[in-house]
Amino acid sequence: MDQRADTRSRNAKLETARKCKECGDSKPITEFNLASKGEGYRRHECKFCESSRKKAWYQADYDGARQRQNEAARRRYAKERKHSPERRKKLAEYATRCRAKAKQECFEHYGGMICACCGETEPMFLSLDHVNNDGYLRRKYGKATPSGSFYGFLRKTGYPDGFQVLCMNCNFGKARNGGVCPHHKEGSTIITKVSRAKRP
Repeated sequence: MDQRADTRSRNAKLETARKCKECGDSKPITEFNLASKGEGYRRHECKFCESSRKKAWYQADYDGARQRQNEAARRRYAKERKHSPERRKKLAEYATRCRAKAKQECFEHYGGMICACCGETEPMFLSLDHVNNDGYLRRKYGKATPSGSFYGFLRKTGYPDGFQVLCMNCNFGKARNGGVCPHHKEGSTIITKVSRAKRP
């Protein structure tokens, strides 16, 4: 990325409001859809105006639009598959094993297969949590990563700080309780924090 593009990218991320080129109203930057997820650029027409424009275009030629959609679907289904069903099944199984391995490595790096709050050890209940509650920033600026690829992303970036292992109860409770798990708030139904030594 050249210096000029890098400057535009930084300015786009620092922008908090924008004037819609269609309706002329000034709205928060989140009211404009992303035009480029990689760089965080956003469109210059607000979501409402963009949606209205697309609906008007679709309704103006409804029959033609439906016909084009059906033809595109037929072409996709008629296209010869690159791999046989057996090969696709093997590739899916391989991808599943790779994701499981990457997940295991991430969890081991961030404290192991145990909730950092309540001590839950059932792997199916555990997830990675943003310690500083800043996961929305990645989604806001178009850098969200699917869960399957997220473990690989953490491995590629050297397991950055800011993550911890939490069970889904603690993770959701933390999200809905202002960034603090209900276990650590007065009046919680949990009387004592379960220590790791007491877990099987």
